[in-house]
Amino acid sequence: LLLEDNPSIRAITLGHGHILVGTKNGEILEIEKSGPITLLVQGHMEGEVWGLDVHPHLPLCATVSDDKTLRIWDLSPSHCMLAVRKLKKSGRCCCFSPDGKSLAVGLNDGSFLIVNSDTLEDLVSFHHRKEHISDIKFSPGSGKYLAVASHDNFIDIYNIMNSKRVGICKGASSYITHLDWDKR
Repeated sequence: LLLEDNPSIRAITLGHGHILVGTKNGEILEIEKSGPITLLVQGHMEGEVWGLDVHPHLPLCATVSDDKTLRIWDLSPSHCMLAVRKLKKSGRCCCFSPDGKSLAVGLNDGSFLIVNSDTLEDLVSFHHRKEHISDIKFSPGSGKYLAVASHDNFIDIYNIMNSKRVGICKGASSYITHLDWDKR
């Protein structure tokens, strides 16, 4: 049972032939292309699920929320939580690297971190912005670059291989809510 009949959607992703949706009530729904909706989990302790991404190769997904946790979920029929890690701030977005070995997490204080997706241990962290990180995406293919959108109206580009910021996209008249890479 959903906590509300029509909960607000806070995160959405497509993977493994299904659409996954995170709601403001901490629920994760799976929507099949044919239409049926399944409530997978009601797992975050409080607040909204803001970030959600599907592992590129395994039946797993990652979520972040206002409860200051990063969680890894099994998408097989058991739908259990496999791992949880406490964050210093509330999570706003997350993204697996193309090889699935790393997971980038944007936080509500303008910082972000990249963790090992198996152990959830920090690999690197950055804090170049003051407002929350609204979206984060690895570049297609090798995942060499990471684009980080913030409510400071910037998109920062990082080279993951040397852990340096290599570009700043500026000039937006309002905050950036979503971003994606051109796959060409």
